[in-house]
Amino acid sequence: MIPEGLLRLAALTEETAWIHRAWALQEVLAPPSVMCLFSWILGDASLQATTFARIEEAEPQKAAIAPLQKTLEISLKFPRIKPKPIDHPESIVVKILGDRKHGAAHVMALIGALHNDGRVCIWRSAYLRTSSRPVDMVFSIMGLLGVSLKPSMFERDDRQHATIALIQIPLHRGELASWLGMLPGLGISRFISTPPVMPRTSVDGKAYIKTSEGYKEAVIIARGDISLISNMPKGSMDENGYFTFRGKAMSIRKAQSKRFNRFSEPDVGLLPFVPGPAKTITQTESSRLSLEIPGKPSQYWTGLHISLMLVDEHAADRFHNIVYAKVEGEATAGWVTQQLTAGGPLALESDGIARKRPFLQTSVDSAING
Repeated sequence: MIPEGLLRLAALTEETAWIHRAWALQEVLAPPSVMCLFSWILGDASLQATTFARIEEAEPQKAAIAPLQKTLEISLKFPRIKPKPIDHPESIVVKILGDRKHGAAHVMALIGALHNDGRVCIWRSAYLRTSSRPVDMVFSIMGLLGVSLKPSMFERDDRQHATIALIQIPLHRGELASWLGMLPGLGISRFISTPPVMPRTSVDGKAYIKTSEGYKEAVIIARGDISLISNMPKGSMDENGYFTFRGKAMSIRKAQSKRFNRFSEPDVGLLPFVPGPAKTITQTESSRLSLEIPGKPSQYWTGLHISLMLVDEHAADRFHNIVYAKVEGEATAGWVTQQLTAGGPLALESDGIARKRPFLQTSVDSAING
């Protein structure tokens, strides 16, 4: 792969837009192995830190190649060039695929997708990328997830319904809810609520999240927000984005405690909760449930280990996610497993996006049965 395209070769130290492009995911995840081609004048060498990337000269004094995965890994370090070059800095900052200061979430999600955490990290990586058409954020990864959707069934801006369709088919096949709990730092969607807010795509090649201070790059807001949870629940999602699954649950009450950590938009303060005694919820009381996401944190990454989803009831037997949180394992002892349906709370039609009718359900059924 050539990060800057065929017109010219970028140097390792140059920042490119490659990792922000939605369709670039297929370039690296579809082939069995990928090499990165870049401008290089120092011959055969290696970049060494706690890991290393071997560089092979492709054209003397002009270009070289290195394994993509190693190039990504070294982007998170401060490598030294070996053998030590003459008349050239020994240490460099590798930015061609993103760097540790501004693009760590991008780089770490892609590394995960190249490892065994594939589907979880494909979702993460896609959410941080952009395309000229919002719906292409779904089409660009559907093949990687083993799904085939008809592009003609969606308007260019209808990313919400396209995302629902992309979720429905794997769930129907009995696959895990691999998107659940990803990138909580982006905030919770008010239309589907189990995935995060969908970033705004842009022509300048970056994804943005709206905050109280204006739009900010999604990858910067996400920062190192890459914790993984294995053994996600199975379930089903309806055409309105409501996810039905089984998990441990308990009524909780608000308290002056920091037992639960909130991971949402940085400009939103902490919402402390502690488990409270189970109680009957009346119409005049605020219902709060805490759902334990089955499974344990993946051992591959270190960082925030999400184990809970706090939800609020907005209609009869309909809940919406308000925040992800974490607690010690013993905090959920004695909780009762039950079936819950989470989505919304806002109707998809209220997002102001025109859609084709009828909705895709016929096409989804065809894809599932075919």
